[in-house]
Amino acid sequence: MSTLESDTCQNSYARMCVKLHRDWKKIPENQRKRPIEEELKKIAEKASIKMPTIIWGEFGNCFAFPDWQMKLSSHILRQDPDRNFRKTMDSWLHQITSPYHELRHAEQHLMMLRGFYAERVLVPFFLGDEREGELPHKFSDIEKDLGYRLDVMAFARNSKAELPNEHEKLQKVREWVTSRLGSGLDQRDGVHRKIQDAMTADAFMCAYGSYRQLPMEKDAFEIQIQLKRKISGQIQEAAGDDALRGMRSLFD
Repeated sequence: MSTLESDTCQNSYARMCVKLHRDWKKIPENQRKRPIEEELKKIAEKASIKMPTIIWGEFGNCFAFPDWQMKLSSHILRQDPDRNFRKTMDSWLHQITSPYHELRHAEQHLMMLRGFYAERVLVPFFLGDEREGELPHKFSDIEKDLGYRLDVMAFARNSKAELPNEHEKLQKVREWVTSRLGSGLDQRDGVHRKIQDAMTADAFMCAYGSYRQLPMEKDAFEIQIQLKRKISGQIQEAAGDDALRGMRSLFD
């Protein structure tokens, strides 16, 4: 099974972005989201992810797991991808890969649930402590307390065989569980409070740096950086091919 870490999924999304970059100024702003949504749905099917509902609006990008929604900023559709200006291009690459980042969060949540259902990931002690100090013997004892929609839990339960078997990937899933539900929960909540309470740009950037190091965010940002490199490389390659074709046409 492919995951969003895989070259298969990343290359597919990158090809869509390169084509979108080429045609960007020809496509009306309100139609630019169509190829993004279509590609996300294709990748979700390939990676066995229950596709979240996509909502576009004037807000920041985020994945809301209780509603199983990807909230995507409409700014993505307005960004000018002029590759002749490094800062502008970097900004476009960040924006255009943000939907992939948020879809990775959906995949992370499903991988955690699959880990519980397959009994490959243990229920954190912290959750047990919250329930009168008793550690649940089965995930079924606490699954309804986690805030997931019933159809999402059913999807994860029915696809638990899709959980990666590699030790490194399983360990990563366990780290996400610890951060979200176990002993790392206090640290995670503290980072979020620092971001909300930041009164200066320096304070915000310091808190944001810590936010990017939280296990689930660190993973999603690492994948996003890989994807940006692929897209940038393919755009530069396509530009070189166009230049070569232009030179050859002088001799036709």
